[in-house]
Amino acid sequence: MIQVFNMKQLTALLLGTVISIAFTTSDAFADKATDMAMKYWNSDDGEQGGYLNVSFTSGSIDDIRAGYLRGDGVANSTWQLEDGDGGLAQFGFDFGKLRLDWRLGALHTDVQSIDGVLTDGDSSNEAVLGYSTLGVGLDLYRFELVNKYFINIAVTPFIGGSYGYGGGWMTGKKSGGENVAEPAGHGYAHTYEAGILVNLTNNLGITIGYNRFNLELEGHGGAASQDVDSDLFAVGVRFTY
Repeated sequence: MIQVFNMKQLTALLLGTVISIAFTTSDAFADKATDMAMKYWNSDDGEQGGYLNVSFTSGSIDDIRAGYLRGDGVANSTWQLEDGDGGLAQFGFDFGKLRLDWRLGALHTDVQSIDGVLTDGDSSNEAVLGYSTLGVGLDLYRFELVNKYFINIAVTPFIGGSYGYGGGWMTGKKSGGENVAEPAGHGYAHTYEAGILVNLTNNLGITIGYNRFNLELEGHGGAASQDVDSDLFAVGVRFTY
């Protein structure tokens, strides 16, 4: 006996077949995704425990709009800064892929000009920015290259960020002008980072990366609040114990 389907029955049959395949595929995909996630989570992360990361940082710093003291009172000026050098220390705990830490960083540079006027080369023209933040880092995946005897060479990309508080201080003298000295201000600070860890042993590695530092300076001496950004190259050493 041959059964003849009308258009409505045929449409319902096709729709039911598609839904059945979709649910089967969805379950298979979910199982596969779960399996991959567990393999990733249980993959080798190197040593776990307390860690210390100390880095040298260097890069550009935004101009700072701030007030400074002079003979006729307080005025707003634009301080143009040269590229700065500094350091960053991270103290925390490595849980495997996830790291939590306290960070203490600083940048030192010279004031290049004030309101477009070059500074006096014979006077002190310096600027310092500092910050203290709480951070979180994520070691994405450990690519092991050599693991023999005490040598354990591996490469691990990482990302991270932190939030806290910071401040800055400057001193400068315009060429042909008078001495000025004034804190740039203080405010919330946050950082973002991306880089790689190159392990030399299970406990010791070199970090190379990019660090974006932002300081939300509160207005000082009548100047409006502003963001000061720094794009920094960082190279350091990470020790896990």
